Amino acid sequence: MKLFLIRHGETVDNVAQICAGVKDSALTSHGNLQAERLGKFFTKNALHFTYVFSSDLQRAYKTANTICSWNDAAKGGKLEVTTLKMLREQDFGFYEGKPLYARSRESSKSGKDNHRSQHQDDPDFRDVESKESMDSRMNIFLREHLVPLLHNEKREKKEVVAIVSHGIILSHLWKCFLKLLLKNSVTSHQSYL
Repeated sequence: MKLFLIRHGETVDNVAQICAGVKDSALTSHGNLQAERLGKFFTKNALHFTYVFSSDLQRAYKTANTICSWNDAAKGGKLEVTTLKMLREQDFGFYEGKPLYARSRESSKSGKDNHRSQHQDDPDFRDVESKESMDSRMNIFLREHLVPLLHNEKREKKEVVAIVSHGIILSHLWKCFLKLLLKNSVTSHQSYL
């Protein structure tokens, strides 16, 4: 199996430096161009996907669809994107839609920790999703969607799978995936376009 973990293109909230985990932030023009270039890169290098999974948030889904449109043009078929809520980014709780908080010079706490201590008793405060919760979501995704494809590897055709999601959750997915596999059974390559 060839597995590609792809972060969505640049978003409006990325540019504005606003926390957008489960907030549905749109791609910028540059973010759309990034998706186009990635789709073109895969086509140029004859990488044709058999499965594409995506977060259901528009920034990931639109990136995935753009990649698929290049894949479809090259293969002459139609590849459907499987959208899943479990592939959403970390839920930033109270911080969704708020500016990123910088570390204060007077404090050794991170900006987020300092802000949390000031606001955790507010009636509308909801904390950030835990690492354990994200690991749980990724283990469910692996068990229900990716592991069955690994078992199909006995066929002649090797699967080429893309997972289009978000930076933090993709790092949790990778960590959980590596824990499932035997040591030295995976090779990885990182690429920035």
